[in-house]
Amino acid sequence: MLKYDIIIIGGGSGGYRSAELLANAGKQVLIIEKEQSIGGVCLNYGCIPTKAYIAVIETIEHIKNAGKLGLDIDYTIKPDMNKILARKDRTVKMLNMGLLKTLNSAGIAIINGIAEFVNEYTIKVNNKTFEADHIIIATGSLDKDIKAVKRDGEFILNSKDMLSLNSIPENLSVIGAGVIGIELAFIFSNLGSKVTIIEYLNSVLPTLNNSVVSSSVEKTLKLSGINVMLNKSVIKADEKGRKIILESGEEIKSDKILVATGRYPIIHKSIKEIGIKMDNNGFIITDKRNRTNINNIYAAGDVTTGPMLAHKAYYDAMIIKNDIIGNGYDKDYTNIPYAIFTVPPVSHAGLTEEICIERGKDYNVKEFSYAHNGRAAAYGARMGFVKMIISKDKQILGITVSGKESDLIIHEVLPLIYNKCKIDAIINTVHIHPTLSEMIAEML
Repeated sequence: MLKYDIIIIGGGSGGYRSAELLANAGKQVLIIEKEQSIGGVCLNYGCIPTKAYIAVIETIEHIKNAGKLGLDIDYTIKPDMNKILARKDRTVKMLNMGLLKTLNSAGIAIINGIAEFVNEYTIKVNNKTFEADHIIIATGSLDKDIKAVKRDGEFILNSKDMLSLNSIPENLSVIGAGVIGIELAFIFSNLGSKVTIIEYLNSVLPTLNNSVVSSSVEKTLKLSGINVMLNKSVIKADEKGRKIILESGEEIKSDKILVATGRYPIIHKSIKEIGIKMDNNGFIITDKRNRTNINNIYAAGDVTTGPMLAHKAYYDAMIIKNDIIGNGYDKDYTNIPYAIFTVPPVSHAGLTEEICIERGKDYNVKEFSYAHNGRAAAYGARMGFVKMIISKDKQILGITVSGKESDLIIHEVLPLIYNKCKIDAIINTVHIHPTLSEMIAEML
């Protein structure tokens, strides 16, 4: 039996980041990953592949807007999905190789196989057993199915299937208006598909509890020609007739159907057998240090509650690392930022007005339009806004940015939110002119 300081089950965002941090802290680390490629969903089937496609859409937007900048171009845009797909695969492979090199250089051992708990200190994989003082479960999540429309990989697809398509469907129906459904709907609409989004609830991005983000994203979707259907329930997918049938009786022509109704945690049966507790939705219950009910076993990323984001998993990894080395502090997901990568993107961090009202907080709202910013005008990107929520004592509680480079702009404010700084920290900072970032100062 081989002994390590740390065994990590899962080589995705939470797993490999935990491994890097703990190895750098002098720990002997083993990662057990069931897939042949390291990096998990984000690198292989999620964040990175979709952003490779978003880069294509951004380029299409630049070409279409060239005339507004005084460039007379005769052009025909013909997306070649084989080439787009090949570029996406090259990008993923390059990053996979880089990550593997980094882990190997840090002395981190990696084994491919399915890990099974023998007890709280021992893991079995490929008929071999390994022991560690601490074990981290970071096994990730999978796309959910729905009873009425079950994935077959051909007509009815999940997000992984969509990112392997080598042709553009003429009519695409997307069931679910969460982040995954919206981003893939936006991508394929701009590549030429006629897209319909079908959402059971009454808004896009319903789980975010952020009406500002939801309404902004819905506007972007509609400007892209996407048909957004809210408060609608799917009862059947007709493969022969190539259509979706709704409870209302409406029928939607569909060459492909994407089911994007959320994800669920991957839990091996041995996790339950050794007594690790889970909530009613199947997520592993952890405390404020990401420890499970078994003291030496931790959990990170999508197998725990909280936003299913790669950077949330990175944060979990930091919490776990610090707890293991004796420098721990409690986690707080309140200010975890996120972005919806449409063109332009919409980004948010901190509290929303809805949450402030729920908590009885006194606050003020400051708003600023991209239309009043010189650099936005120069870009021809005047559609957008910044909205900041400020406490009565001038502390920054939250911010939403909708517009060009919002995912970059928001990082100016993140350290101030995390460190409970007041708006004077921005007001007293000289900003470069002309930039999009100076909107943050101009609005105060």
